[in-house]
Amino acid sequence: MIRAAALCAILAGPAWADSNTSSVDVSIAAADGPHVAVVSVANHFRYSLFSAPFELTVGSLSVQITVYERYGDLPDTVTVDAPDGFVAVPRSLELAERQSGEILIYPNGGVGM
Repeated sequence: MIRAAALCAILAGPAWADSNTSSVDVSIAAADGPHVAVVSVANHFRYSLFSAPFELTVGSLSVQITVYERYGDLPDTVTVDAPDGFVAVPRSLELAERQSGEILIYPNGGVGM
């Protein structure tokens, strides 16, 4: 099952979720630019059915991750809830098997709000 592991205490290092029995790998890393962090998601073809809210942290920023996995070749969904003062763009990704994507974390107002 997915569980938050080795949460990073410094901005430069990523925090990874354990994916030994999950079909979705999720990580977070600090970013330089208009966005302050990148949540990377990779969907692998393995059978499971698992909805897991957990937290990933980079520096002082923590985001809530929810994974909804479906059997077989049905797409899986990853949703990121950013803390107050930040926004996740996009908030959710629906990924087919063997597909990957990113969710960017911006400070409020950093995306034309």
